[in-house]
Amino acid sequence: MPDQSSKALVYIFGALAVTTSTYAYVRWSAGAKRRAPPKEEGVEELPRVPKDKVAEFFDVIIENMTKAIMALEAQLAQYRGQVPREQLAQVMLQQFEDQLQQQQDALLKKWGYTEEELEAATEYYGGDGDVRHGAQRLRRMYEAVSGQSAGQLPRGLTEDTLCAALNDYFDVSIALMRRLVEDVTDRGQSVDNPLMMQEIMMRFTREQDAVATDALAAYGMHSEMVGPAIEKFKGSDKVMGTFAACQQRQQTEFAALGLPL
Repeated sequence: MPDQSSKALVYIFGALAVTTSTYAYVRWSAGAKRRAPPKEEGVEELPRVPKDKVAEFFDVIIENMTKAIMALEAQLAQYRGQVPREQLAQVMLQQFEDQLQQQQDALLKKWGYTEEELEAATEYYGGDGDVRHGAQRLRRMYEAVSGQSAGQLPRGLTEDTLCAALNDYFDVSIALMRRLVEDVTDRGQSVDNPLMMQEIMMRFTREQDAVATDALAAYGMHSEMVGPAIEKFKGSDKVMGTFAACQQRQQTEFAALGLPL
């Protein structure tokens, strides 16, 4: 008879329909070296996808993937302790990639652009602040989920330091969400309104990186280091327990705010 871990793993891989897709385009758009756009006899041809649409693409994708990550983390949390962390991390990454591809394809189809056209426009407008910032945010999101390094971690980083940093990181994220919800309700609006919910999530994804980086500065860290730091201490029950508790606290706080997460 299979043990509980085996049955849980079978359920996860079956119910979540794991794929092995990869995202060359996403990784490219979020961190590749920009090439100068080709010119013909001094005439520069503009990309078919306008600059504001490229920036909007990253905003919409990041908003949708933020929701997806929260849902996936909640779905996998029940299997921690039953299934090896490495396998759960792989499920998380594969599901993230699968949903990311689906979100990208659906958005491009809705707008009537091809992936190649978006890629060309991302390259062309790569120096623009909004486009560059959006690409960096998507890269950091991917690195956090994949556990890829986002720079050298502070020397002497300990379990206790990381646990304190995680608590501060989640504290400021919860405080930010609370403020954004209050901004909406103070205007007499409700989070049940899809337009208001979209506004909240767009602002959260734009502002969360800055407030988190400010909170982590005291530990010699920035927001890009959270994922790699957790990966470094993935064998620590103290760190992983703190991380799980912080995630649960965030989900509880968001639910109390009436967010449909």
